[in-house]
Amino acid sequence: MHSSISLYDSYLCKETRAKKQQQLVKKFKTPVITIKAHMPKELRKNGYVAEIIEQAFQSVKQTLSQQGFIIVASDDHKGFAGEERYLAVQCRSASELKKFMMEIENSHSLGQLMDLNVMDGEGKTISRGSCKMSARKCIICNCPAPECAKRHQHNLEELNARIEQIIEESMVTA
Repeated sequence: MHSSISLYDSYLCKETRAKKQQQLVKKFKTPVITIKAHMPKELRKNGYVAEIIEQAFQSVKQTLSQQGFIIVASDDHKGFAGEERYLAVQCRSASELKKFMMEIENSHSLGQLMDLNVMDGEGKTISRGSCKMSARKCIICNCPAPECAKRHQHNLEELNARIEQIIEESMVTA
């Protein structure tokens, strides 16, 4: 079902992500969106992740266009923990951008599996809390996802089964 990712590999992924984000922020002095799959790192190498990332990217591009925001640069990265995309975006405000990204996460048929992070033009992450939004809900039990993840509430098999169910349901509604 999945390949194991070491703690060191996970650390390298976070370091690479942080460097890419900071490079884009420094070069363009605009907010940066990071698109990745919202699931345990051990499952991010599964075949369906590329489709989730692509669906997220298309939704983000459409939303940005509708709002008159401009993508000034983009970058892709495929690492130990799956695929990620980065977009430097010219917009009115990073907080407003974050709200639009949360709207995609909350409304798209695959939104529960999308992780659309926003960093402002100074390199500070814009959190759900800073936008007066509650934490994401767990895809299995509907409790706050960070709590379930911290307690390892659900095993990988349960999570993978639920992810596959969400994907199948999204294909029916598409």
